[in-house]
This record gives sequence, structure tokens and C-alpha cells, in this order.
Amino acid sequence: MASHKAWYRKYKSTILQFVLIAITTVIIFALLPSERSFRYEFREGAPWFDEDLIAPFNFPIYKTEAELKRERDSLDKHYPLFFSIDTIKITSSIRVLHNQIHKALRLIKNQRLADVPENIDSVILNLVTNYKSYLANGVTDTAFTGDNLNRSVIIMNNNLASEYLGKEIPQKRLGTFQFRKMAQNICGTQPWVETMTRLIPQSLTQVSSVDFDSVLTKMNLQRMQDEMSLSRGMVQKGQRIVSKGDVITQKEYIVLESLKAEYKSRGRQDATQIWLFVGRFLTSLISAILLISFMVYFRKELLQYNSKLVFVIFLSLISLTVAHFVAKGDSIDIYLIPFAIVPILIRVFFDARFAILIYSALTVIMGLFLPNPYEFVFTQFIVGIVAVFSLTSIYKRSQIFSAALSVFSAYALVYISISLMQDGDVSKIDWMKFAWFGGNSLLVLWSYPLIYLFEKMFGFLSDVTLVELSESNNPLLRKFNELAPGSFQHSLQVANLAENVILKIGGNPLLARTGAMYHDIGKMHMPQYFIENQLSGYNPHSQLSFEESAKIIISHVEKGVEIAKKYNLPKPIIDFIKTHHGDGIVQYFYRSQLNLKPDEKTDVKKFQYQGPTPSSKEMAVVMLADSVEAASRSLKVVTEESLNELIEKTVNGIINAKQLRHADITFNDITLAKEIFKSKLFNIYHARIEYPEEVQEQHNN
Repeated sequence: MASHKAWYRKYKSTILQFVLIAITTVIIFALLPSERSFRYEFREGAPWFDEDLIAPFNFPIYKTEAELKRERDSLDKHYPLFFSIDTIKITSSIRVLHNQIHKALRLIKNQRLADVPENIDSVILNLVTNYKSYLANGVTDTAFTGDNLNRSVIIMNNNLASEYLGKEIPQKRLGTFQFRKMAQNICGTQPWVETMTRLIPQSLTQVSSVDFDSVLTKMNLQRMQDEMSLSRGMVQKGQRIVSKGDVITQKEYIVLESLKAEYKSRGRQDATQIWLFVGRFLTSLISAILLISFMVYFRKELLQYNSKLVFVIFLSLISLTVAHFVAKGDSIDIYLIPFAIVPILIRVFFDARFAILIYSALTVIMGLFLPNPYEFVFTQFIVGIVAVFSLTSIYKRSQIFSAALSVFSAYALVYISISLMQDGDVSKIDWMKFAWFGGNSLLVLWSYPLIYLFEKMFGFLSDVTLVELSESNNPLLRKFNELAPGSFQHSLQVANLAENVILKIGGNPLLARTGAMYHDIGKMHMPQYFIENQLSGYNPHSQLSFEESAKIIISHVEKGVEIAKKYNLPKPIIDFIKTHHGDGIVQYFYRSQLNLKPDEKTDVKKFQYQGPTPSSKEMAVVMLADSVEAASRSLKVVTEESLNELIEKTVNGIINAKQLRHADITFNDITLAKEIFKSKLFNIYHARIEYPEEVQEQHNN
């Protein structure tokens, strides 16, 4: 069991890398397009830079979306209208009309309005039969005007279809005229005919005999739409499509688009699907290895802090997922998505170089999802760099607004440049793109609340938080100043020294300053036992043994950690408290104990800090600044020589004690740090001009 644990500790980093590569590979695999992709990039009006393209198989030339839209619009305007004969309505109308005719004839006879022929019954029967046939052919209450005059109208009568033009269909409003005309044709222009047609109500002759059949009309329209041809011609296998160097015409562009669509269609075949699967898997694996390798190689500490590694991978996979779904849909432009947030967040929590490297890898992978990857990758790469460089630091909210404005400017400039290069025509610039760029820039402002969110989720420490923590009116620092004013002033001096050194040798000066401000907050507990707070000249250590005194001095680290946790200080700041003495020894009391009892063995652990030693450049510099500043207060006479000697001795003592063995600081950095310590401390302690006695008294008054 113990051997297994030892093996796991030894290979923990390697195992973590493999697990992350596996997870990332699976997610990228799921995001990659499953269709067969077309390997060529082309654009209408641009030259064909590849070799001559020969058709690899027969394929149809598909109509463009504009052509299909025109055909659909034309069909929507001219599709046939279906009407159905209403036989019940016809029978009912004829029966009522027949009765009204006889009623009118009786009135004519009784009032002797006109002479009625003897064979009137057969004449009326003939008239009614003809009018019934007239209705059976279809009479509508729909008014056909304009383009509908020549529109196809199909009248259904017991599953028999008769096709007419709209202008050929009688309308019911003309029914009375038609009935009178028919009566005159059959019966002649006799007085009784005129009287009879005048006595019959118009409502009985102005009837429609057909009803619009919306169901049948829609079914037929759907059938016509389904049967609409999507292609217009064929390209034969072996036929040359475009030659190298040719400018792609509209015709060739349509053929290339058709070939691209056919590639995707043929990719659904079983045999092709197997190789597509293999290709997707290998591409996903390579992408995952690239991404994880960048993270591990350029930020080795990520393997020590799992939360940081998880954050970078989480941010990367979220951005890839968003790119996948936006590219898959067509409702949102890809340039509305604020991908620049990714390098901004990585820059805030890491550094500019790491942000650019990770974002570069991500944009290349995103390009696999998109139809025009080169333009997208180039644009996003430039925008990402601009976003990172516009945030050299983020101490104020206004800096995010500056970054958003820089992002918009970068998008606009790159888009205009590419458009002019491709089209050579200002009029072809799509100005609607600038609306997307504006929306993108506004969404970049979400970086600010996201910084706070990810700080809490993953335990990061941003410059914004460091600024807030380092302000002297911070509640904890105010309390520190009240309870241990001497230690607080010492911390201020250490903060200034550390910040100046980090500015020179590189690192995070704000982190070093903030860590230095809090490194001695444990001295708020029993501040009188620390010499910088002993104003009355009384030293309480005189009443204690050397071991007891050392225990109190050492305890300020532990008490500082307790206070920091009580006030919810971030872990990176607590690390400064833990490491500012490393695992060094309280030399004064240790040597005093040795001198007191030279013949007895002294337990060095009772005089030793618990550590750990500094693990970063900032922690190392704070340790050096703390020791040098404290030692400089012991000088009775400050001269350039004495100060230089003290600094050299103090720094060399720390190096010889191997307190910097885990920090990423070089000897050149330490040399520069010593020079800055000498310069700054000498400026603080340099001799002042002594006033003449009389002037001195006036000055004091």
C-alpha cells in the first residue's frame, strides 16, 4: 500500500496530464464537425491558388440560395388555387329558383302582365337545367384581379379536376345578368321573359357554387415545393472545374459550392464515416496535447495548483463549446461572441505571454469548426493580442472600458483591411459587421464581474483585489497600525523596498507590495515583545528565558496566519506570512542560549521557524527586504560603508541558509535587489544638515 502511494506521488503530475489530455480529447472530439470537410478555401472574385481542380466524381450543380428563394417566391405567388363544387348548395339553389320562377309566372298570368306561351313548362325546365349546368361549372364569390386573372384555378367535382384561368371563372355578383341573358337565349326577347327575370329576387340568381379548398391547395403547394429541383445541371467526373491562377467567376464559385456540399453528403456513407471518426479522433488528440503542453511547459506551477489548471482548461473548453454552437447555427454572427474575454482573464490571473499562447492555440482549434478558418484565426489572433496589451495592469474599472474600445478598433481595422484586400472595393464592405463588433466590445465589459467570479471559484488573486487590500484604510491594516504602529511602519518600508525591486527584476510588484504589507500582522498579538513597538524603553523579554522569548517571536507567523484567515485574506497573501522567515532561526535568542549554556546541547528546533521557504520571486524579495530593513534599524551610525556591509552580510546569510532554494530568483536578481536596497535605505538614513544652535531653537519653536 505504501509503495502504491509512493508511486502515485512520484507520477502524480504525469497522471494528471494524461487524464486532462483524455478529457480534453473527448470534449474536442464531440465538438468537431462530424461531416466530411472540403479542404479548399475559395472566394468569388479571388484567384484559385491550389492546383487544377478536377471533378473526382459526378455531382449536380446546386442552385444558389438566391435562385431557390426566387423560385419559391414565384411559386408562392402563382401556385394553383383549388375549389370544390358544392352540389348541395347547387341543388338547393335550383329548387328555390324553380319555385320562384313558377311563382313569378302565376303572377304574370293572374295580372295579365304579359302573354305566356303554352309550352311554358318545358321552356322553364330547359332554362333551369341550363342554369344548373352553369352553376355546376363553378361560380365563385372570389374576385380575381391583377396577377390572379391569369392564375391557374382548379375546380374539383367528384374527383374530376377542371383547370381554368382566374379570369374564366364566373363570379356570383354577375348571376342576375347571366340568368337574364340565358333566359333570353332560350326563350327569346319576349315581354314575359323580361317581366319574369325582373320579379325574381337577385339573391336567388347571385349564388356561388364552389368553395375554396384550403387543405387541397396547401397539399398541392407542398408537393410542388418538394418536387422543386435543387440543381441545374451536372458536372461529369474528370471535368476540369478551375485551373490554378484563374480568378473564380460566379459560375465557378457555384460549381465549387456544389462540390463542397456533395463532399459533405458523401461523408455520410458507412466506409467514409469510419475514416472520418479516425480523423476526428486524431485531430482532437493533437489539439488536446497542444493545449495541455502549452499550459504545462510555460506554467509548470499549474501542476502544483490543480485549481489553476482546471481554470485554464475550463475556460478553454467553454470558449471552444461556444464557438462550436455558434458556427453550427446561423442566427448569431461568430464575431458577436467576445472571445477576447479569454486572453483578458488569463492575462489577469497569469501573464501576457501565457495568455497569448493559450489563446493562439484555442483560435487554431476554433478554426476547425468554421467555414472560413483563416480569416477567423487571423482576426481573433490580432484582437487577442490587442486585448492583452491594452491591459498591462488592471487596477481600475476604466481599464476594462479601454480594453473594450481597443477590441472594437482591432476588429474594425482588421475587417476593413481583409475586405479591401479581397474585394478591392469600399462599396463591398458590409457595414452591418460593425454592429456585431460593437456588441462584441460591449460584451467584453463582462470581463470585470467575471474576474471577481473566477477569483472566488478558483482561489485566484487579481490586481483589483490587491489594490483594495493594499490601501492603508483597509480595516485590518488600520487595526495593525493602531495595535503595532512600529511594526506597521516597518511593513510599509518593506513594501516600498520589495515593490521597487520587483519592478526592476520582473514579477508582480503589486503582489509583492501587498504581501509585504501583511507579512507581520501576527505582531498585533503581543506587540510589546517586538522591539520596533517598544517606545518606553522597557523590554519584556528581560523577564523571560531565551526559549520563551524565541517562542513568542516565532509565534507571530502562526498568529498572522490565524488573523489572515479570520479576515478572509487570499491564500497567496497568507503564503507571504508563512514564508517571510522561511525555516530560519531566531539568531539572537539562539546564540544567547548557546552563550548561556555552552556545555549543554541546545534544541535548535525551539528557535526555528516552521517555514515553508519562499516559493516565488515575490516571496523571496519580501524575505530579503524584511531582513535588510529590520537589520538596518540596528545600526548606531549609518554610513554608506556600514549600510553596504550590513546588506551584503544579511543577504548572504539568507542565501547560505538556503532560504531561497525553492524560489525562482537568480543571482543576478539578488545582485540588483541589493543595489536597490542600498540606494533606498541610504536615502532614508542619510545624515541631515545640522542647524546652528540659534537657528535650531527657532526651528524647534
